[in-house]
Formats: sequence, structure tokens, C-alpha cells
Amino acid sequence: MAQSETIIGLLGIPEQQKNKNVEIRPKEINKWINTLPRANVGETAKLVYKNLYQLNRTKISDSDRLKILTLFGEPINFLAEALKKHFLGLPFPLIAKKQQIALLAREIQAEMAVGYKIVAEGKLTGRRSSLGSSRINNKTLTTTIYYAMRYLGIVLLRSYQIYVPVPDNIWKQINRLYIHAYQNGFANVAIANNENKYITQPSIENLFKQMLLLSLASPYRLRQGDIEKVDSFLQQWSPYAALCSIEDSEQQVGMFSINLSNDDAPGFFIPSDNPTRSEEHTSELQSH
Repeated sequence: MAQSETIIGLLGIPEQQKNKNVEIRPKEINKWINTLPRANVGETAKLVYKNLYQLNRTKISDSDRLKILTLFGEPINFLAEALKKHFLGLPFPLIAKKQQIALLAREIQAEMAVGYKIVAEGKLTGRRSSLGSSRINNKTLTTTIYYAMRYLGIVLLRSYQIYVPVPDNIWKQINRLYIHAYQNGFANVAIANNENKYITQPSIENLFKQMLLLSLASPYRLRQGDIEKVDSFLQQWSPYAALCSIEDSEQQVGMFSINLSNDDAPGFFIPSDNPTRSEEHTSELQSH
């Protein structure tokens, strides 16, 4: 699959423009983050979302954008935990106010994913901005794609937890990012892990398998608390599943498959329903 088919125009990236009213200096943004009113979680969530939204639509050098995203990592984690109590463990359907909080929590994660996708797309397409050419090396690109997929995975998780449909094109974006990492040989490169001591082998492929397996666990049929438990379990066990290209649909041993060229979640593998496809488009999932 050509690079132009796998990346350009498929990552859901908004247009960026110069905006003198948006602070883009990492040091100043760090100062702003330190002034967030964390005792007021709702106000903090609104401020963080608004700032991320604006930054993702403002021209910033790739290096500065990555620094900014790293700075936002800690308050994003704080908000993820603080906002849970407003929509987890409550009777469904959620009242309107709680539903809005849940959707805001999901959109904050989505904006973090957008930030990383902007940097990834710039590198993959060779985009040169007026702020200078991209200096992102392959090691940094690997980490960038990993975090873009990680935050997209949290968007999936939040959708399951509040029993709403996942956003359109999210699986297509996840698939395209994985395809590029796989085709260029860094899907299995280890990612530095400073967040979760229980994840022993963080990589793009293991993260991808974790998302596939969570989807296959029928999360909409699980209780909210169980969804997160299953997801945490799969972080540890996804390395024991394997992705294989479908070469002969009648000779496969995997139970599930995913078409990497579309926007569908993985599902049961049915040979009779499997049209001839390119190997790089369709994979089966096996467990060991």
C-alpha cells in the first residue's frame, strides 16, 4: 500500500494556521499548567480541553509540539482519574450533565491523539512548515505513533465505558498508523515505559493487539468496572497473541480477523465471507 494511501488525509487532522493569540512556547505553557485550578476539576478540564483544541489548530514546530504534549501528559492523567467518578459506577442512562462530563473526558483524550497525529503525519508525508522542517528521527516517530495510538485506544475505552458508539474513522486511523509501523519495521520496537510497571513489553504492535482484543471481548456487554479490568489485563497479555496475514482463507487457525483497509472493528473470522484481499490489508489474530 502506498504511503499516500495509508496516511495522507486519513488521520482526521485539522488545518493549522498561525495564531498570535495562542501561546506556543513550551516554557510558558508549563507555567500555565502549573496555575491550573486543580481543586476545581470541572474548570481544569474545560481549560485543558480548550488549550489543546487551540494548539492542535495552530502552526507549531514538531519539536515544540512534542514538548508541549509531554507537558500535558501529567494533567491529562490527573483529569482522567478525577473525572471517572462522574460517570463510572452510576446508573444508566447517565443524566445529561454526567453524559457531558463523560464526553468531555473522551474528547480531551482525542485531542491528545490529534497532537501526536499531527507530528506523525508531518514526518510521514515529508511536510515542511513555515516554522521549519521536521527534525523528528525514526526513534521519536516510533514513540509518536505509539502515543497517537495509545490515546486513540483510550477514546475507544471511554466509548465502551459510557456505552456510546466509537467515533467514525477511529479504527481506520489506528489501522493506518499500525500499517506504517509494520511496513517500516518498527511495530515491535520497545517503547520507553515510565507510566505502568505492569507493562513489560510496550510496543506499537502489542498496543494494537490490546485494542483488538478489548474490542473482541464484547465490551458493550460488560459492566463499566469490568471493562477497565479487562483492558488492564490485556496490557500484560497482548504479547502472547500473534497477528498473521491471511494467505489462504481455508487454512487459517485464528478465530478472529480484521480488515486493515476499512473502519471496522475486528470480528469473527468466516472464510466463506472473506473476499480475496491483499495480505497487508487483512490479518488474523491468534492466541498462544
